[in-house]
Amino acid sequence: MPDELAELPIVTELGEALLAGFARAEVRRPRGRLAALALAAALAVTLAIVSTLGGAALRPAQASAATVLRSAADAAAAQPDRFPKAGQFYFVSSQARYLAPIRRDAVTPLPVRASVAPVAIVTLATWVAWSPSRSGRIRSVVRSITFPSAAARARWVSLGRPALAPSDARERIAPTGGVIEIGGTHGALTVPAMLALPTRPTALYRALLAGQTAPQAVNIVLTMGIYPLPPRLRAGLYRALAMVRGLALRGRVRMLTGAVGVALGARDPDGLVEDEVVLDPHTGTLLGERSVAIAPAQGLAAGTVRYESVIVARAITNRPAPPRR
Repeated sequence: MPDELAELPIVTELGEALLAGFARAEVRRPRGRLAALALAAALAVTLAIVSTLGGAALRPAQASAATVLRSAADAAAAQPDRFPKAGQFYFVSSQARYLAPIRRDAVTPLPVRASVAPVAIVTLATWVAWSPSRSGRIRSVVRSITFPSAAARARWVSLGRPALAPSDARERIAPTGGVIEIGGTHGALTVPAMLALPTRPTALYRALLAGQTAPQAVNIVLTMGIYPLPPRLRAGLYRALAMVRGLALRGRVRMLTGAVGVALGARDPDGLVEDEVVLDPHTGTLLGERSVAIAPAQGLAAGTVRYESVIVARAITNRPAPPRR
């Protein structure tokens, strides 16, 4: 899996788990209600409006992203609290699809600039059940590996049919009362420290996002957004993210499950890919994330989705397993 995919929140939190044989855990985020689709028209208007956040003028694309984030914050603030009780588990299942360069050692991380076509399309299904006090579990299954062209499959055959994805795994994970790798320059936070963060957007921005690049800020919000945060903290996260420069509205996208959301993108410094957070703006729910090629490179056209992960279900369970129907 390419290096920049290895650093995506869904992979980092499932983290060392997914890349090293699935030894750990994951979870993530979203945003608000667009005031009666009138906001769709309002977004176009915002392109011409000079808006300010923290005293700094926003570029048109960022002004649009900020508008969507504030609306998502309003919707998120209205959602009820959903926390596991003592001894319960927070269950999250997700589905991911990514492009894997066809090579002999395909499961070893590869820098994005060295990632070349042809590629295979790998689809993973993962669920994690974690608790602050009990050992949880993570389960990951390779659902499919397909080839987009006859040339891609022929290369795979010529290399001796090497493994293109990690093996299926079922692992125990430690209670998550410890630290959470949130990324950026912060490294990690304990769960109590995360829940004790200020909810006022400007204070939260200073505490968490100030000094971060736009991709780092997006990944921090993605990682924290998987967890069952208090509504005011989730809303504060979206409003704080709206203060970050370099975030642009990318419009409506359809995810793997068919769910439709709004994508907000942050371009990586290498200029090759863009990290995107995808929100349901009507509920403030995090749908997932994407990594998109923004320039033709390594045999991939601009606009190619290199990685996508979508949250399929969230639930509170009494055992570290999918909820019983």
